[in-house]
Amino acid sequence: MRLVSVRIFVLLSILASAFEPTRGAAASDRMTIRSHPDVGGKCIDVPYGQFSRGMRVQMWPCNGGPAQSFSYKEESKQLQIGGLCVEAWGRGDQQDAVGLGACNGKPSQQWRMQPSGNYQQIIGINDLCVELRYGVKDDGAALDIATCDAARPHRLWAFIASETAPVSALNATDREKTSVITHGLSFGNEKRLEVLPVVFVPSDNTEITEQVLRHVSDLLYANLEFAQRRYQALLKTDTFKIADGELKVYRSKRPNSYYMGQNWPAGGPTDEMEAFTKELFEWNHDSRYDSKYIYLVLYARPGPPVGPGKKAFLGQAYPFNGIRLPNNGFGYGGGGLVGVELSSLVCYYTAQEACSSKKSRPVPAAHELGYVVFQGIFGHELGHALGLTHVNCLGYSMSTNESMMAYNPRPQPEDTLDAWKSVNFNPEEFFALSRNKLAFPNFKYVEAVHNPSGKKFEYVDTCSLNSPMTSYVGAFKRLSSVGFELSINDKAASPEKSAFFTFKEAKESCREHSGAGKNVVCRFNGVVFNPGPAPKLPDLAGTWCDKPGNAPASAEKVVSIAQSGGSVTFKASTASPSAGHFQSNDLEVYDMVWADDWDSGVAAAIRDNGTRLEWPSGNVWLRKPKCGV
Repeated sequence: MRLVSVRIFVLLSILASAFEPTRGAAASDRMTIRSHPDVGGKCIDVPYGQFSRGMRVQMWPCNGGPAQSFSYKEESKQLQIGGLCVEAWGRGDQQDAVGLGACNGKPSQQWRMQPSGNYQQIIGINDLCVELRYGVKDDGAALDIATCDAARPHRLWAFIASETAPVSALNATDREKTSVITHGLSFGNEKRLEVLPVVFVPSDNTEITEQVLRHVSDLLYANLEFAQRRYQALLKTDTFKIADGELKVYRSKRPNSYYMGQNWPAGGPTDEMEAFTKELFEWNHDSRYDSKYIYLVLYARPGPPVGPGKKAFLGQAYPFNGIRLPNNGFGYGGGGLVGVELSSLVCYYTAQEACSSKKSRPVPAAHELGYVVFQGIFGHELGHALGLTHVNCLGYSMSTNESMMAYNPRPQPEDTLDAWKSVNFNPEEFFALSRNKLAFPNFKYVEAVHNPSGKKFEYVDTCSLNSPMTSYVGAFKRLSSVGFELSINDKAASPEKSAFFTFKEAKESCREHSGAGKNVVCRFNGVVFNPGPAPKLPDLAGTWCDKPGNAPASAEKVVSIAQSGGSVTFKASTASPSAGHFQSNDLEVYDMVWADDWDSGVAAAIRDNGTRLEWPSGNVWLRKPKCGV
């Protein structure tokens, strides 16, 4: 599949071929424009030859086709293709994107050519030069404008005479009728979930103008395509789809205080995510059972930006109906919602002092492609919308695990896919994603590839986001032979959300409703089952010895655990006490205990009949008569 763009992200190509570039471009010459061999030697290209306003240009292997045949008008300083003009989008700032627009003679469409040895600099608005964004060497690389520097090969170009006849222009009306705005990779007519971005504007934000939205759209689709490539790099055979069309904007009649005040009315939403979902369903004529979208809400909070780590910062996601795989799909499961701050992508505020300092801004540069704030948030939250939980539920460390679903604070470069090579999914997460055939119909879990160590899966169903949004976003359906069904004394008594229960949750609910004098029948996916007795909790109370990794016994320190029923308290010499709780696996065996206040919640595996606790850090707690020996 070829990478297509609609407003400009596009990644560059590899391989340089030797050629002798000309020193200048004559007026109205038909020509191809090649990059320097050090950065690929590829040609500027219009994706799929889709000559339409708002189309990004990209780098692609030179083929001499109409999509690479430009003409330069010396008198107007316009660089044209397909009856449109190459222009810089935005206000003429560094790293503004380069794409196509209707010719209008504005400074953003005026270019002059400055020779530099055998190459040319293409100089535009505010004396900024066309460059390969970050010098990336992949097919489909993006172009933007930056400070001119002839010493940088990704800002040098060669004009090669072209034999291809120029493409005649469609008039604007015909172009709007015939062109379909697409984003990223093409999936044909496959029935699958789509990520649909929506700028969600509360009524008291008056700063989201058309100019702002154009800038947002440019950055957003660049980042979404970058994230799409990240998922493809991990899954190999599949990735998520970006919905076609222009960026959607929803202007609410409610102020920011309604969504962020947390004072929800009786019968109303339980949080801002449900508030967003209900309004978007009504606006887009959608429903929880029939939606084909994962809505990406970019919340345009009025006032100064709120940074990550702040209480009010929006960065979360849920599936509409929970994910009780493998029954996810239109008419049952459907999509979800990802909510992020618009300011994590771009600073749009009139009060520019709120954007002037890197220390006070969510993003250090409003134009940076793939910057870790938006990329990190979106990739992580999309995983939640697809049903993945945090890695600590699976027994991994939130601070050191390399999964996209961790909070690993490792430093990451911001510009290329290489920046994310260390980011991965855990085997259980690959397995869970492979079962979501609505999102990833072409992804198959292969044990040898995705779980080479042969790790035993104990928490796949337990560690998935099974709990659906409440009936506020839409009434629940009773789905025959799906999930948990309960009857008491021959009368249906299934809990409201029972269709979304895991088998473990079904057994727990069946026990809860059983009692003397009741004729209780429990079914899961249409099959009658006996829940059996409740699992027994381990007894961990007492003194333990904390042994760091492979350190000798002499390095052990005395720690303790207090226990009351299913609640525990950990006391260690190197940290403040932590409350804790037990967790059972998919087979209802309590083989994990949590320290809720350490490392954003961290779980230890219970081993050797409750005499050994193994922590993700590598530390081991041992139940011994005496520590240090």
